[in-house]
Amino acid sequence: KEIESIISSLDEEELEKILKMEYNSGLSSIIKEKYFIFDNLSKYLNYYSKNKSYPYSKIISVINTGADKDWYSDIKESNIKDKELILVNKYYGLGEDFEPEDIVKVSSKYSYEGKYISESITEKLYEMFNSAKLQGYTLVVSQGYRSYEDQAKAYNNYKDLHGTKEADIYAARAGHSDYQTGLSFLVSAYKKTISNPEESGEYLWLIEN
Repeated sequence: KEIESIISSLDEEELEKILKMEYNSGLSSIIKEKYFIFDNLSKYLNYYSKNKSYPYSKIISVINTGADKDWYSDIKESNIKDKELILVNKYYGLGEDFEPEDIVKVSSKYSYEGKYISESITEKLYEMFNSAKLQGYTLVVSQGYRSYEDQAKAYNNYKDLHGTKEADIYAARAGHSDYQTGLSFLVSAYKKTISNPEESGEYLWLIEN
């Protein structure tokens, strides 16, 4: 079954290369994954050998995005032409001068004062919050767009309190926060403290909707 799967997934040149490799129990499953890239095969298998408990889809996504490297060790420039699909994380970063062209203030009906997001997502955001309201949940944007400078302050404050190692786990360095794209926002229950967020009606509603 493994052989049949491999033969049906690869071309002749790729099969020749496979035949010269050592047997690997994860090979046929990795090859069948949707975003498999043959040129990354040795990286997939190496990562799989160290992380056999991971789903194959995660192994593919980690290698394809370069997330197997240490954070901030091999930074690439985010492709701003990707618009809503732009990738910003600990491996892909935005420049200090990057600022979205369509940042707008979120209506006070849907946010705490002074929050901004990309205009491209406001309509869908308001639609979602209106739907939640009909179910008895009042949701608001409590964090929105942050400039490079704002993120630098947020990160440095966290680092000063907890050190660089912990700051890198729980915060993003300047240029590496989705907030800078204007496409990321934090949702809170309006004027409500929730002791167990993942058990709250608001959280469960958001997961389902």
